[in-house]
Amino acid sequence: GTGLAVGTDYQGTSVYSAYTYSVLLAAGLVLKIDRHEVEWPLILNLLILLFTAVGITLLGMAVIGLSARHMLAKIEDTWEKGKEAVREQKESFEALISALFPKFASERLVAGEHQIVVEVPKATILVSNICNFTTIIGSLSSAQLLQWVGYIFRVMDSVAEYYHVYKVKTIGDVYFAVAGLPEEGRDCEEDQCS
Repeated sequence: GTGLAVGTDYQGTSVYSAYTYSVLLAAGLVLKIDRHEVEWPLILNLLILLFTAVGITLLGMAVIGLSARHMLAKIEDTWEKGKEAVREQKESFEALISALFPKFASERLVAGEHQIVVEVPKATILVSNICNFTTIIGSLSSAQLLQWVGYIFRVMDSVAEYYHVYKVKTIGDVYFAVAGLPEEGRDCEEDQCS
């Protein structure tokens, strides 16, 4: 018969053996090999393969982790820049609305109202211009003219602010303003009389 066996040889060494016996020849053959000569290289090769696989996996995970961290940092940076741009746009919008409309209206517009209707029972509209403006400007340089008109309108702005008068616009030498618009905590009729 033929077979495989694991056992110990006559020296007590653990061996693998393969045997065959021929009845016709009345002879047999036994091959043996020391188990340590077979197992240790096999175990060593398996360990090398295992550590290589683990190393490649860890390296791959590190690369993926670094890539993901880098992408997340870029996304976060883009998000923060977007939030900053939105904040700046909102501030610009609020500043523009505040410059174009009276305080009571600009606050409501910024808060999201689209249509503001306010009943104003009494209001005064002021339209003022500088007498002999055309004659005066002929005798001034451009810088002097800007300084002189700027000074006059700054004084008018200070007076308007003190009396809660809303300046609508200035065009050339014309100053447009409105008194009597509603303002929280103020008596509008008192402002008009002032």
